[in-house]
Amino acid sequence: MMFDIEIFLRDNGIDYKTNGKNIGRGEYGIRCLKCGEGFHCGINPIKGVFSCWVCGNKGNVTKLVADVKGISYLEALTIINAKSDLRCALDDRNNNKIEIIKNIVNMEFSLPDHTLPFSHIDNNVWQNIAYNYIKNKYGISLDDVIKTGLCYCNHGNYKNSIVIPIFFKNKLVNYVTRRWDITNKQRYKNCPNDKAVLDVKKTLYNYDNIKVGQDLLVVTEGIFGAIKVGINHAVATYGIETTEEQLKLIIGLRPKRTAILFDNDAGNKPTWKKANDVANYLSTFLNVKAVRIPYVDKDPADLTRKEIDKLINI
Repeated sequence: MMFDIEIFLRDNGIDYKTNGKNIGRGEYGIRCLKCGEGFHCGINPIKGVFSCWVCGNKGNVTKLVADVKGISYLEALTIINAKSDLRCALDDRNNNKIEIIKNIVNMEFSLPDHTLPFSHIDNNVWQNIAYNYIKNKYGISLDDVIKTGLCYCNHGNYKNSIVIPIFFKNKLVNYVTRRWDITNKQRYKNCPNDKAVLDVKKTLYNYDNIKVGQDLLVVTEGIFGAIKVGINHAVATYGIETTEEQLKLIIGLRPKRTAILFDNDAGNKPTWKKANDVANYLSTFLNVKAVRIPYVDKDPADLTRKEIDKLINI
């Protein structure tokens, strides 16, 4: 059964109109969740998008569901897809029945076996170990971990790993994992290319959460750097080497300001040169600058929010 936006609005107590001033044919008008003005936020169920003509808040229906329910994008996908294995697990979790989730499935592509989502109410030892690693290393809050849909895996091929789902145009297309076990020298382990829907270098991490034409876009190398900067502001390129596809995606977002915030590696020459190369290329199309982190061997994830804000003027 397809997701019915009218039933969702009604079940969640959200007032809506189907006709009247500024409400298009076949659309639903609701009070904008961001600015709260009138019934100026229109939902188009055919295209699966919403937009407020007062404040410009817009996105896809999955984002709307996440905002209404106060859940992560990954969890919202399980509401859109009623047959999702994770949907059943989340229902049990909300009834305080915690059980092992063998697979988190989205369409034809799935995250590794034994992968679990972070939760405010899941208080098991493995989640605590995984989150303490993220908190101690990157200083990222549990709220942000949940919002970004990060997961953890404590068994199998990706044992002792943070699992990072990669979405592109509202579809789970790949994943990256980061081991929290310091005795394992392989820090990152990616999904094999022959099993992924899309190579990560043809995407940008957090691309779906960026609005076209927004005021500021920050481009980082690493995923945790983008999360630390903020999911409303940043994307990551998965390393200092950028592809033509990634550059085109950045240009297509048409931000009013763009900051290239790569790591400050020891010596800094290769990384700083790459950051400037990206900025120079994009400067033909965008208002862009390369921002240098003033601390050696630091990356955006190592900085405090105050330091990041000062560097890029959020």
